[in-house]
Amino acid sequence: MIEITEMDEKDIQDAVELTDKENWSNTTEDWERLYKIGGSIVAKEEGEIIGISTALDFGKIGTIGNVVVKEKKRLAGIGKLLVEKSIERLEKCETIKVHSLMPAASFYRKFDFIPAGMSTYFEFKMDENSMQPFDVFESEDIIPIEECWESVTEIDERQFGGDRKKLLAEFKKTVPEMALAKISDNGEVRSYIMAKGDERYYEIGPWIIEPGCKDWQSLFDKAVSSVKQGSKIGILVPSQNYRITKYLESIGYEAKMYTTDMLRGGAWPNEENICARGGGDKG
Repeated sequence: MIEITEMDEKDIQDAVELTDKENWSNTTEDWERLYKIGGSIVAKEEGEIIGISTALDFGKIGTIGNVVVKEKKRLAGIGKLLVEKSIERLEKCETIKVHSLMPAASFYRKFDFIPAGMSTYFEFKMDENSMQPFDVFESEDIIPIEECWESVTEIDERQFGGDRKKLLAEFKKTVPEMALAKISDNGEVRSYIMAKGDERYYEIGPWIIEPGCKDWQSLFDKAVSSVKQGSKIGILVPSQNYRITKYLESIGYEAKMYTTDMLRGGAWPNEENICARGGGDKG
């Protein structure tokens, strides 16, 4: 008998193993963070973890992600059960989004998700021949997120469209030297950036700007200047944000993968000021 239930702390390593087999970037720390904020779901058969998903509730909007079933158990309806449970958990959300890999889009259509856009995953490796700017000067208008945390969470809710303070509070601890904010001359926060990862691989995001913020590039350059030689950087960018995709391409980032943004329910907030996804809004 298949049991669909909330993840237990002892299930974390099984979740890591499942996503590792898909070559996803979820680490033990990622799953510990997701478990801590709640919303991780598992499928069990006789006590064995055979599938997982995440369903994160941000108020009006929610996201489903990390849906994966053990290869030997696929085509048995387990993915369907996981998505149904995820939707049930987000029943109070007006809109639910999933960032689907292209081959899985038809699967999500069965649950009334409809395509609403695309995102591009870029990758870059730091080496001596890279075009990535390293000569980043100290700037008084770029400060640690901790120094303006309340303003950062207000910007995030305004631009993302949901309340993810709890998630971001955990996320900012991951790579604190890359958790930065840019302030204007009058001290207002105009953009912020975070990242997760270690010395082998870093994923940029969330990275969000306020409307009218023109000097978004310096914040990105400052954040990645702390990445060591030999490390890889990944970043998932909403496809409508052409200025970011063009900039990344100009400094050597390579488009590696595309995802379909799929919605269930009402409209999703405008994402023109979302420079990079991250945290819990992708999967």
